[in-house]
Amino acid sequence: MTISLMHIVVIVLAAVAMYFAAKWIFRVDTVVENRRREAAHLAAKLSEMGFKELSTVFLNYAVGDYSGMASQISIVVQRLRGNDKDIFEDMRDVFDKLLKVKLSMKEGRMMVRSELESVERMLAPRSPNEE
Repeated sequence: MTISLMHIVVIVLAAVAMYFAAKWIFRVDTVVENRRREAAHLAAKLSEMGFKELSTVFLNYAVGDYSGMASQISIVVQRLRGNDKDIFEDMRDVFDKLLKVKLSMKEGRMMVRSELESVERMLAPRSPNEE
């Protein structure tokens, strides 16, 4: 069998096409991997802040468990539609952690103090002359 110039051109073009196809496939794969990596970081941060159920949604996405993610979204929605008392109880941990962060900084303490003073003014009894 004789290899002609046409055969060489076809082989070179096929190799170039395969190179670019592989490069595109790995680039797309890298985009997905980066997105999943970011979801895992977000899940860890949300969990650290106290958002346990919400963090599970992002963790399921990060590992590719889409049915688990959909199921967890349903659970979060049901919780949000449920009893406000339960939601507030779940959020207490989040609130406590955020308050500690605010109180650890001077600007945060000033903001909390200002908010407390505002509430105290709002709750203070008014004299008949003020109304």
